[in-house]
Amino acid sequence: MKLLALPILLSACAPEYSPWQSDVDSEQLTRKNIERLADTGLLEPFKIAIIGDPQVVHGSFRNAKDIINKHDVDFTVIAGDLTDRGLKREWEWVGDIVKNFKKPVFTVVGNHDGLNKGNDIYKRMFGPLNYAFTYKQHRFIMWNNNKYEWGAPDFDWLEKQASSLNSIIISHQPPYSGTLNTEEEERWRRIRQNGNVVSNIHGHLHHYNLTIENGIPIYTVERVEDSKWGMMEVDESVVTFSNCQHKCEVISE
Repeated sequence: MKLLALPILLSACAPEYSPWQSDVDSEQLTRKNIERLADTGLLEPFKIAIIGDPQVVHGSFRNAKDIINKHDVDFTVIAGDLTDRGLKREWEWVGDIVKNFKKPVFTVVGNHDGLNKGNDIYKRMFGPLNYAFTYKQHRFIMWNNNKYEWGAPDFDWLEKQASSLNSIIISHQPPYSGTLNTEEEERWRRIRQNGNVVSNIHGHLHHYNLTIENGIPIYTVERVEDSKWGMMEVDESVVTFSNCQHKCEVISE
């Protein structure tokens, strides 16, 4: 009987034959979280939590999740680099944490997420690389701008989405981070200064930064290491950003 127990035990396991596997469940978390949004359709105040670059700091990411779950936020955005190498196991770790937020979570991909099978895994686990949704009369534009990993960003799509009033552009890499050429940077600048965009949110730099460009804030969140995160509050036409760890502190340029 002891000899028979070993093969039965082994057959119950789900072995990983390679770290480059991409056979994750098609969960489509983005669509599910959009469906969870309780949008009144009215122009009302709201708060969102902002997390940056949880790659390889899953403990801090989990702690930040616990902290954010205690805050009165409408939803959370993760500004890219969910993984370090785009490997299946990394995606599964991140996915498990994302699914334990009390409020919806929305993600954009970062440059690291495009490595190995990251492109295929992200689309199965989360959904489209570019997508947008409306919440309380604000258009949230989740844009993949990682040129080296996915090719030229879709500026035509971005421009169309940003034609909506009260647009908020969220992408991993902030302006002038070194991957776009001069022509691409100029087109992006024209889009975000079209009069409809009210703020821009990014990660990638691993430090907090707030720049006001022609009256429009460009906010970069610190990496989530040591459970650091950010928050954006919108009250009619006023947009406020805070840097958060043990407490949140409102910042200005």
